[in-house]
Amino acid sequence: RADLKIRTRELFRWLLDKHMLPQLGHLPLDQVTPTVVRAWHATSSQDGSPTPTRQAYALLRAILNTAIADELLTRNPCTVRGAGVARSAERSVATLSQVQALADAVPPRYRMFILLAAWSGGRWGELVALSQDRLDLDRGTMTIDRQYVELEDNSLLLDTPKSAAGVRTVHIPPHLLE
Repeated sequence: RADLKIRTRELFRWLLDKHMLPQLGHLPLDQVTPTVVRAWHATSSQDGSPTPTRQAYALLRAILNTAIADELLTRNPCTVRGAGVARSAERSVATLSQVQALADAVPPRYRMFILLAAWSGGRWGELVALSQDRLDLDRGTMTIDRQYVELEDNSLLLDTPKSAAGVRTVHIPPHLLE
């Protein structure tokens, strides 16, 4: 797919190389049966962490759905119930005193970064991509329409958000405007 962002392509390549091709890459499509997929998923679930296993299963299912659309398969052998569904535990949120303690502990140049992250919900890549032309201090807003993405080689790429929903205007709390 030509529309995938670079980090998604990197993730898919890693999932293919590490989780899928070693066990399934040698098989012709018609030999990728539900039994084979269940055995692969069971082995992957035992050998690795749940997130890459879930991601690899979801990618395999998407690839095989494309094979169905291309009339190379008649049905998708990915039938493991719930295998591609994310189940995240509730994440704890920093308290006001924890946020303040963190903001007080960092060098002064990073203080506003910590406070904006806590009060705006902006992600790391979005906040480090902020520049003066994206801030409207009179209206108390910041425009999020780009982000830095860390690539596999540890370089940073300035990119747009993954989806149209990621482009947004966020209000800056009044106590941070000064």
